[in-house]
Amino acid sequence: MREIKFRCWDKKEKKMFDVAQMTANSKGNMNNIPDRIPMQYTNIKDIYEYEIYEGDILKRVQKKVKSRNTGKLIKNGSSVSKFIVQFKDGHFNIRTNKRFEIIGNICEDPELIGKV
Repeated sequence: MREIKFRCWDKKEKKMFDVAQMTANSKGNMNNIPDRIPMQYTNIKDIYEYEIYEGDILKRVQKKVKSRNTGKLIKNGSSVSKFIVQFKDGHFNIRTNKRFEIIGNICEDPELIGKV
């Protein structure tokens, strides 16, 4: 069963904190806490076992493999993709079969958004 938990960014204090309990309003909206932005846990961890939350900025980690001919390490692919984790249409835009590293989040590292 998927673990459902949240963290919140406090706009005034400019810090992230874990949320022990959240309640929804009559419309099912959980973003009813003034000056706080809730972010849901995706139930996925990055390559260093850090929990990935909505709003995290991720980088796909290139897998390094050894060449069969030379034995040297080579990159498996050359592109680096970065993106922001979002909850949309009932699911997150991330799959568990990829290798990701958290490089920041939209609240603490807004300068990274333009680089995504």
